[in-house]
Amino acid sequence: MEAERVEREQSFWDQAAPAAAKAWRQYERAQAGVEPNVQMAIDALGPLDGLRILDFACGAGVLSCVLASRGAKVTAVDLSPVSIEVACELASRAQVDVRFLAGDLLELELDPGCFDAVIGIYALHHVDISAYAPALAALLTQDGRAAFVETMAANPLLRFARRHLVGHLGIPRLGSPDEHPLTDEDVAFIGRAFGKGVHVGQAEYLFVSMIDRQALFGRYPRVDRTLGAIDRQLARIPPLEGWSYRRVITIGA
Repeated sequence: MEAERVEREQSFWDQAAPAAAKAWRQYERAQAGVEPNVQMAIDALGPLDGLRILDFACGAGVLSCVLASRGAKVTAVDLSPVSIEVACELASRAQVDVRFLAGDLLELELDPGCFDAVIGIYALHHVDISAYAPALAALLTQDGRAAFVETMAANPLLRFARRHLVGHLGIPRLGSPDEHPLTDEDVAFIGRAFGKGVHVGQAEYLFVSMIDRQALFGRYPRVDRTLGAIDRQLARIPPLEGWSYRRVITIGA
């Protein structure tokens, strides 16, 4: 069953891999400034210069190349050979040194404790946490840190929308068929696997603004700004603080 799931994920991301020109535009935008939640994850890793970082599920390698341009020693892993091809081309054009590996992390021969930090952007909710969290933890040094930007399952309204609206009413399903937003139980397991304190927070709160991202695709800037303003207010209400669809999980930071 797990092998079938890995195969489905690989096929999905092979097809979703951007063209090299698009990856370069994404890299240029990221150099000007990454999303707030991604920056929060980067900051949690500590000073980047000389830091040995594993970029888990690196996709087209945009973040990998940004980290390398800031002085990190980056190894980047992804299931999709097509994505890795694009990533290698991007690194060459950006003139940065990144070690890219195509394949399942569980099958790669990486030495235990060989990284100072692990980062993953929308990665863990695509895998079996019970297998991959311990595998990632084993690759960290004793005082290593990890940070993941993830989609979360805490918001009951967004859970309802995923279950009943996405794929209907003209709302496309953008993710892979096996993805699953992380639950509180998943986060607790990640903490146990790494054997370190886990913190979950966000630099950017995303709840009603998901309407724009999922259904309107940013076509109406005024609507986007309005929804973003509503989210900033909702983030200040303690019972709703954890309802952001995307949050940052930091470990050992």
